[in-house]
Amino acid sequence: MGLCLGIYIAAEVGFLTFCTSMFQYLPIALSASEAAHVQSVLSTTFTLGRLITALISLKVAIDVILAYHFLLQVAALTFFYAFCLNSRPLIYAGMAFLGYAFSAIWPAIFGFTEQHLGLTGRICSLYTFLVGVNGLITPLILSYGFRENPLVLVYITASCVVISATLFTTVRLWILQNNYVASKRGRRRSKVLKLDSGKKALKDVNGNAVAGKAAVC
Repeated sequence: MGLCLGIYIAAEVGFLTFCTSMFQYLPIALSASEAAHVQSVLSTTFTLGRLITALISLKVAIDVILAYHFLLQVAALTFFYAFCLNSRPLIYAGMAFLGYAFSAIWPAIFGFTEQHLGLTGRICSLYTFLVGVNGLITPLILSYGFRENPLVLVYITASCVVISATLFTTVRLWILQNNYVASKRGRRRSKVLKLDSGKKALKDVNGNAVAGKAAVC
C-alpha cells in the first residue's frame, strides 16, 4: 500500500501543481488568471469532497470508498481528455469532477491500512518517504517538452492512477484470500473440536454405564 500511495501522490500533487500551466499551453490557451480560477474550482471540490467522504465513511466501508474514487478518477480524466480541451465551460466542469475524485484517496489509503494491515510508526515513515520520492516523478518528466505537449500531464496522471488502482486491487484480493483461508482453517478446527468433544462425551457416557452396572452387581 505504500507503493500504491506513493505512485498515486505523483498523480495528485503533480496535477494540482502543474494544471494551471497546462491550461495556458492547451490550444484553447486560457489566460493565467482564468487558469487560476479553474484551479480554484478544482481545489474547492477537492476540499468539499473530503467533507462529503467523511460523512459517507460513517455508512460505507473504506474499501468501497477507495474503489469508487479510483473509478471516478478514471472517468474524470477520460471526460476531460475527450470533451473539455476546447471548451471553457467543460474545463470547469471537468476540473470540478476531478477535484471530487481526487479528494478521498490519500486519507482512505491510511484508513484502509489501519483497518486491514495495522498502521504503525514505521509504516507511516515508509509512506512519507515514498510520497516524497515519487512526488519527484512528475516534475522530472514535465521538464522535457511540456510546453509543446501539455497533455503529457494528463497521461502521467492517468498512468499513475491506473497503476495505483491495480496495486490496491491486488492487495485487496490478497487480503480476501487470506481471510478465506483463515476462516476455512477456523471451520476445520471447530469441527475437530466438536468431534473430540463428542467422543469425550460418548466415552464419559460409556464409562458411567459401566460403573452403573458394576454398582448393581
